[in-house]
Amino acid sequence: MAKTAKDLMNPVETVPPDTTVAKAARLMKQKNIGSLMVGEHGKPTAIVTERDLVRRVLAEGLAPEETLVSAVMTKRLFSVAAATPWDRILEILCRDQFRHMPVIEGGRIVGILSITDLTIMLAEMARSSRAGSAHSHDWRWN
Repeated sequence: MAKTAKDLMNPVETVPPDTTVAKAARLMKQKNIGSLMVGEHGKPTAIVTERDLVRRVLAEGLAPEETLVSAVMTKRLFSVAAATPWDRILEILCRDQFRHMPVIEGGRIVGILSITDLTIMLAEMARSSRAGSAHSHDWRWN
C-alpha cells in the first residue's frame, strides 16, 4: 500500500508571531526540525523555515534577537491533504521548491512533513528491495 502524508507526517511545533527569530532558531535546533508553524490560539496561519531565517534575516544583516518571526515568515501556506500519496507530495515539493509541507485533515493542520521525511522513506524502500544484500544499511540518523 502506498504511503500517504498522514503516514509520513511529524508533529507540528507552533510559535506566536511575536517570537524572536533567535528564539525560533533555538527551538528548531532543540527539536531537530527545519520549520515552525506560526499562529495563535492553535491556529497556524504561516510558516517560518530555516531558509526564511538564512535569506530574510542573516543575508539581510538583521539582528536575530530583535527581529520577530512575523517579519520574516512565509505567509502563504501551501498544504496537502492527509490522504495525498507520497509520490504526489514529492512532485509538489520538487516543482514548487518547498522543503516543508503542512498536512491538513478535517480542515485543520494535523502534521508537517519535509523533503527529508520522503528521502528517508525512499532510502528505506531501496533498502527493503535489496533485502538480504550485503550492502544494506540503516538510513535513519536518529
